[in-house]
Amino acid sequence: MICHRCHSAMQMSLERYQYRESGLENVFIDRCIIHTCEKCNIRMAVLPDSETAAREILRTLVLQKRRLDGQSILFLRKVMRLKAVELASVLRVDRVSVSRWENNQVAIDAINDFRLRMAAVDRVIARPAQREEADVLKMLICLIMQDHYESSKDVGNEELTISSPLQESGALINSSETVGT
Repeated sequence: MICHRCHSAMQMSLERYQYRESGLENVFIDRCIIHTCEKCNIRMAVLPDSETAAREILRTLVLQKRRLDGQSILFLRKVMRLKAVELASVLRVDRVSVSRWENNQVAIDAINDFRLRMAAVDRVIARPAQREEADVLKMLICLIMQDHYESSKDVGNEELTISSPLQESGALINSSETVGT
């Protein structure tokens, strides 16, 4: 790859990349391709397309043993393409509750955490070709919520790692953003 600023050859490396573009501070891509220009000190990451990344983050989030935090709840709502009032309707709560969860004013309770995870799988993963995967995820969520759920800790304190686009189906895009200088 050639640097867009100085037209020098860029070095390529595989690194762990903090995927802030997801909207979550605790998501990392394992073995992400990073192109670096040593002259300009520009770093560019090769990222998965946003829908592939969102589905992978969703899969990782719903299988966490810890309670969903505000950022995670907001992320799941956006991935499901719901407004706060629509999510409130799905979960059978009021819009104010959703707002309080998303703003970390109130922690989500276990039953609504469970409902949100199940709804996210149903709305994002459960397509005809992925019905079996959705069923497995829902079964795993049930097991986690029954035996291993930690309501006193939230997922925002735990790093979530998703697969590199190299390990996926090949849906890659180049990020034109400078990652670090």
